[in-house]
Amino acid sequence: MKKRLAGNWNHFSIAYMFFHLLLQLLRESEATSMRLTEQAIVLKEEIRRYATIATWLKNVFCTFSYFKEFVLQLQNRGFQNLVDSFRVSQYPIMAELIQMFICFLFQRLERNQEREKESANLEYLKNVILQFLKCRPSEREHLVPVLTTMLKLSQDEKDLVIQQARGIV
Repeated sequence: MKKRLAGNWNHFSIAYMFFHLLLQLLRESEATSMRLTEQAIVLKEEIRRYATIATWLKNVFCTFSYFKEFVLQLQNRGFQNLVDSFRVSQYPIMAELIQMFICFLFQRLERNQEREKESANLEYLKNVILQFLKCRPSEREHLVPVLTTMLKLSQDEKDLVIQQARGIV
C-alpha cells in the first residue's frame, strides 16, 4: 500500500506541477492578450488620427487644385473679372486668395523693377568711378557732383573727394 500510495503521490506531484505550469502559461497568455488588446486600441486611435489627417490633406490638395484652376483662368481672363466671378460663386474665399496672390505678384514685380533700376544705377556708378580714376585731375572735378549725388556724400566726404580730384591727398 505504501508503494501504491508513493506511486499515487508521485503522479499527484507531477500533475500538480503540470497544473502550475498550465496556470502560469494561462496567466502569461492572459497578460499577453491584455497587452495586445491595449496595443490594438492605441493602433486604432493612430489609424483614426491618420485618417483625419489624410482627410484634411485631401481637402487642402483639393483647395490647391481649385486654386491652380483659378490661376490658370487668371491667365486667360482678366484679374478683376475672375475675382468678381468668385465673389458671387460658391468659393468667395477664393476671391480673397486671388486678390492676395495678385498683391503678392505686384509686390514681386515692383521689387524686380527696383532691382533692375539699382542694377542700372550700379553700372552707371561703376562707369563714373572708372572715368574718375582714368582721367586727369583737371577733368576729375567735373565728376565730383555726379559722385556726390549718386553716393549721397556728406560735406566732409565731398571735400575729401574734391581733394582727391585735385591730387592734394
